[in-house]
Amino acid sequence: MSSLVSPGWKPQPLPLSISVVNNTELIEIVAVTDNPGLSADICNTVARVTPEIISDKEGMKMGVLKVLTEGKEAAGPSSPDLYANMVIGGAAGLVISILLLLILHLRDNTVKGEEDVKALLPGVAVLGEIPSFDEKSSGQ
Repeated sequence: MSSLVSPGWKPQPLPLSISVVNNTELIEIVAVTDNPGLSADICNTVARVTPEIISDKEGMKMGVLKVLTEGKEAAGPSSPDLYANMVIGGAAGLVISILLLLILHLRDNTVKGEEDVKALLPGVAVLGEIPSFDEKSSGQ
């Protein structure tokens, strides 16, 4: 056996999950690999072998176990869903940018004109205002 295994090899866990479906007597077998054919083969093999293993156990009061549906190859990748990820990322970016702009606007306490001075300093007369000049229109 040791001649068949290369040095440094470590066993990998199976990409397999077996779960009971909604508190019923049904079990669901799911295998996730890069190869859809391999995933279907793993599920079908586990489904074929499991009844033999369970019926061999002493004291198990089990009825007849049978496969309801065979595992089939997936038509397309189950994850990642590129379109859904793009939509979620775009929406999250939009929400974050709107929140950032709102926070920056609410924290802005600079004086922009005469109305701001009158609001900040009630009862104080405004004597003058410095006009803003556009360099392009001044002819320089």
